[in-house]
Amino acid sequence: MVTKRILLVLALAAAALAGAGTAAQAATAAQIDTHGAYMNFWGGGYAVSIYYGAGANEQVTIQWLPGGKLQLRDNLHGGCLGNLNGDYGNARLGGGNECNSTVTGTGGGWGTVFTPYTCGGGYNAYRSQRWGAYVGYTSDVNGGAVYGNSIPRCWIEVWI
Repeated sequence: MVTKRILLVLALAAAALAGAGTAAQAATAAQIDTHGAYMNFWGGGYAVSIYYGAGANEQVTIQWLPGGKLQLRDNLHGGCLGNLNGDYGNARLGGGNECNSTVTGTGGGWGTVFTPYTCGGGYNAYRSQRWGAYVGYTSDVNGGAVYGNSIPRCWIEVWI
C-alpha cells in the first residue's frame, strides 16, 4: 500500500513538472513597435502584417550577425524574415527565407539582413540592407502589410 502511494506521488510530481516545462516552453519572443503593433504572420501564412495584441503568430526574434547586423528569425515556420517568397523585387516582408550564416554573415535570402538604429528606450529601427530603407508599414490597422522599404518604425523584442 505504501509503495502504491509513493508511486502515485511520484507520478503526480512528474506530471506537474512536465506541465510546468510545457508552459515555460510556450513563451516566445516577439517584435512590437512604439504604437503597440506586433509583427505577425497573419493567419499563419508567411506574409508579415501588423497586429495589435499578442497572439499565436508573433514569433519573431533577433539573431545577431557579425559586424553588428541582425536578422529577424521566423520561429513559426523556420528561417528568417526577408523579401516575401524570396522574391528579389518584393519588398513585402515574409518569413521562411534562408538565414545568413551567424559566422560569416553571408548566404541568406533576399532582404534578410538589417542594421539596427537606436530609437531610445530599448527600441530599434531596422534598416534593410537590400532596400536601403526601414522595416515598417503605412496602414496602421490590423492586417496592414509590413515592408522592408518603408518609413522607420521603432521595434523592441518582448516575451509573450
